[in-house]
Amino acid sequence: MSVYTKLGVKFWEWSDINALPAGPRLLWIGLYTSGQGRQSVPGLFYGSITAMADAVHLPVDEVLRYLDTLLEHDLVEYDRERRVLRFTKLPDAGEAPTNGNTIRGWWRKFQIVPQCLVRDAHIVTLRWIMDEWSRENGKPLSADHSKAWAETFGNASLVTIPPPRKRGVRRLLDNDTGTNVQPSLFGSNPFLAQGTLPGTTAEPETYSSSPASGSLNDLATPETLSKPFRKERDQDQDRVKDPDQVSGSGSSPDPEVVTPRANPVCGTVSPPPLRLVPLPVDERDRRRAEIIRAIGPKHAMAFQRVKKAIGSTAFGPSVVDDFAELRQLLHEIPLDDAMERCEHALVVREAEALNSRPPSMQYFGSGMWRRRNFENALTREVADVDGSRSAPAARGVDAFEVSAQVFRELAAKEPT
Repeated sequence: MSVYTKLGVKFWEWSDINALPAGPRLLWIGLYTSGQGRQSVPGLFYGSITAMADAVHLPVDEVLRYLDTLLEHDLVEYDRERRVLRFTKLPDAGEAPTNGNTIRGWWRKFQIVPQCLVRDAHIVTLRWIMDEWSRENGKPLSADHSKAWAETFGNASLVTIPPPRKRGVRRLLDNDTGTNVQPSLFGSNPFLAQGTLPGTTAEPETYSSSPASGSLNDLATPETLSKPFRKERDQDQDRVKDPDQVSGSGSSPDPEVVTPRANPVCGTVSPPPLRLVPLPVDERDRRRAEIIRAIGPKHAMAFQRVKKAIGSTAFGPSVVDDFAELRQLLHEIPLDDAMERCEHALVVREAEALNSRPPSMQYFGSGMWRRRNFENALTREVADVDGSRSAPAARGVDAFEVSAQVFRELAAKEPT
């Protein structure tokens, strides 16, 4: 695959890109043309939010905001868990494959990207590139193109193109993390009926309708309410006023007067208290989370410290990062002494960044947690990178000179 990205001269006439503010437009161009994106296939980027920031040389918080805008305009689709981003629309077919070998190269790189609906849905875009090029140039695809496509992306036994679907949420900064088992306490609608976690692209999310006004009982008819809820509601409605509150003290309470249990916030009948179901805890996940909480921010602060010390402008991890590379590493290595090994690698890479000539942040960014880089750091000590081990040894002492000195001292002690 070429190391260059092809964009036609009519790119700036594309209405979808012109509708964007300058920041999101810059992010679109940066991700599409970045070297890291080119390691995949046209219109497909594999990497975390931090990797995107590194690729386009923008702060992480700006990338998050700009990516939200691209999602809202339906120009990209992103699976944050698997770190796969695809461009849902392209301005032209400039990346059309020149021959079948180009398609096979796409396929090899496509297989490196984690399997998910976002990745597989991109096959439609790749096919559009080929067909659009053929239409614009008035030339049919060659037999070599057709054969390579049938062997790779067109082979249903190797990959399945997902059916058209709702692409999920359009925001990353304020995703509702509730589930049907444990509703979010901060989401806009806690009554999640069914579906997957918001923010994933496995299936469309389905929410029950939220009434504009009225009591919580208006959410559903009595027949559709769960039995505990109906029982609680019926008990509330059958409860009568306290005798002392009924006019005519000492008389029998009026059975027709009903005082529902009031909600102190909205004055309506309260639902039963929310009962959160504890989720099973995997000891390994708990340990990974503990390591990430300790090592991730420590790395981010060390990076900023070294960056300031050497006057670098490099972008790297921040304390609000998701530390995706470190998280992936912890799924690949034993956890018994992972904390100690991560701390050792961090110390070595910091010393290396400060003492290399010239000082460089090249191996101190988020990429230091990639398996190969991490194992390389474990084979070294701080003395190997700060220059102390390689200092020249002291000049050797001549043995004959030592012997002569001994004889001189002995001769001086003999009586004359």
